[in-house]
Amino acid sequence: MLIKKLIGLCAIVLASTLVAWAQPSGSVKGQVLDQSGAAIPGATVTVTNTTTGTSTGTTTGAQGRFHVSGLEAGRYVVTVKALHFQTFRQQVALQSGGIASVKAKLMIHAAAESVNVSASAVPGATLQPSQQQILKSNQTIRVLSRRD
Repeated sequence: MLIKKLIGLCAIVLASTLVAWAQPSGSVKGQVLDQSGAAIPGATVTVTNTTTGTSTGTTTGAQGRFHVSGLEAGRYVVTVKALHFQTFRQQVALQSGGIASVKAKLMIHAAAESVNVSASAVPGATLQPSQQQILKSNQTIRVLSRRD
């Protein structure tokens, strides 16, 4: 009787293992390009399951292509990051055994940089008329030399 129970338990475990193993996994593939359509090699691609939070990552090859396989069916967010480019995100739904395709066009990251220059006269400093004429002559020479 005990042997029959053990055999039955083993059969259940084996059957459930085979069912889980038989489920085909899906994949996400795609290409990462810049605004002009040129490939971006070395970009970081992360595929995150929105239900479980599990992430799988890879980097793009020389042609900007990537492929992440072994994914369960479900909803995912594909995130692409590359130096000097804005981060790209796209949601995809992956069917069991399916392949989701992503074409990521990255925009150049706009550098927001400003330079403020201010000047003030040194208190008590005055220029003699001859010194003022020399400064004006030097400024004229600089302007004329820039035209060439």
